[in-house]
Amino acid sequence: MHDVHSVVEIPEHNGFSPGLELEQVLYNLLANSIDALPQGGIVELNCTSEEPNGTRVFALADNGPGTGLNDIGDLFAPFVTSRKRGVGLGLYVSHRIIERRGGTIAWAREDGWTVFRFRFPRDTGPRRQGND
Repeated sequence: MHDVHSVVEIPEHNGFSPGLELEQVLYNLLANSIDALPQGGIVELNCTSEEPNGTRVFALADNGPGTGLNDIGDLFAPFVTSRKRGVGLGLYVSHRIIERRGGTIAWAREDGWTVFRFRFPRDTGPRRQGND
């Protein structure tokens, strides 16, 4: 077992109800971060609100070694993984969920941290149905 320290900052909710989609995105990103920290480390999750539309902006960061991939291409493409037991669908699924909601997601290595940032709009009605 390894120690993982987490810091979570969530603003006032004001009726923001993202449901299971946001839970799935956060689960996928947190699972990747924890997997990247076999010797322990820090995972930070920050959330801010963009007014007046209520879009939430999330930043999830870990101080692990990064993806370990030399040529990552599109990290959000299906079946892209550096994990021995990974399938490579977590980031793909997260990307699809966020885009369907009208949001965006991106990642970067910043000062020794892997940082995923995504914008998750407030639920304003029916979502666009895709042909998944």
